Amino acid sequence: MVVMTHPAGVPFDHHLKTVEVGGIAMMRHDESGVLFLPHSHGFRAGQVYRYDLRGRDISVRYTSGTSAVVSIYVLPFAFPRKTEQFRDVFETSLTDMLSTVPVHTTLDERRTAFAHSAAGVVQGRRCVVIGEVQMGSTRLDCSIVEVFVFRTWLLKIRATCQVASRLDLESFLGAWLAASLPRDR
Repeated sequence: MVVMTHPAGVPFDHHLKTVEVGGIAMMRHDESGVLFLPHSHGFRAGQVYRYDLRGRDISVRYTSGTSAVVSIYVLPFAFPRKTEQFRDVFETSLTDMLSTVPVHTTLDERRTAFAHSAAGVVQGRRCVVIGEVQMGSTRLDCSIVEVFVFRTWLLKIRATCQVASRLDLESFLGAWLAASLPRDR
């Protein structure tokens, strides 16, 4: 996959269609059907980016004040695919995260999964790192990266928060995963 960005390496601003689901106006990535909650558990959706010309590779950024930031990516992962490709995406994401946390006290990396009413069990990998991260003038101390395989897509979650806000972050991630996978495909 070729990622097309602005010359300075900055992704393109992007707009997702808004659809009503259960009385809630949600953003929808048409290619994958993945939905993005406007807000949940103190987190609000903000900037949307695309990393390719067609808008198949996108991300939505959520924030909870200055205590947490979450970027959720949807990336094409079409057949034929190999375990090594998934591992490479996860390892690259982990390396990127660790580059922002040069000194850490805890590193917990494992396989993970979640059950979804329409998608069954969705497999993935997760890593949680406890260590200081400087984001602008704010210092955060917990970083998480998760990558899941959902049909012909990868869902990548990159989150950074204060350890004191981790329960709220985990609640948001659970709510997002439960509400965001399409039921109609």
